[in-house]
Amino acid sequence: MRFTDSRVYDAPPSEVWAVVSDPDLYAEVAPNLSRVEVLDGEGEGMVRECADTDGNAWQETCTRWEPERGYAVTVHVPESEFHRRLFHTFTGEWNVTETDEGVRVTMTFKYDPRYGPVGWLLGRLLEREATGLTAAIFDGWEQALRERGALATATGATAGAADG
Repeated sequence: MRFTDSRVYDAPPSEVWAVVSDPDLYAEVAPNLSRVEVLDGEGEGMVRECADTDGNAWQETCTRWEPERGYAVTVHVPESEFHRRLFHTFTGEWNVTETDEGVRVTMTFKYDPRYGPVGWLLGRLLEREATGLTAAIFDGWEQALRERGALATATGATAGAADG
């Protein structure tokens, strides 16, 4: 299953990348997170630990790092109490793409739910919550771009789109 959401910013790609790839800022703007800490490395192969607002922590490894284009992480599901209860696998991907309208940032979360059809249904329910989370993240990045003087406008917000 997959959940995707995106927003277009009227800002230089390098500024958008600086905001999207900043783990400290991600922890600030994601309402479900209390902390994102890089444990080892940088770029592809980097290992970071995230903690949610309920105190659950997990590690993830960066599997793709293309400066000013995007990055992806794979959650260490077997080591995460939260993730292993719901998913066989869980990945996240953040892409930065120049378009005629501006710079589009796309977040995609791919996961393989546990529990067959029941897990699929739970996944759909989580996606409803994810739409609010991604909107808050996009708003936070927009504010950071505005504070840096890099943002002209934000356009093209799209509601979360999911597919099975």
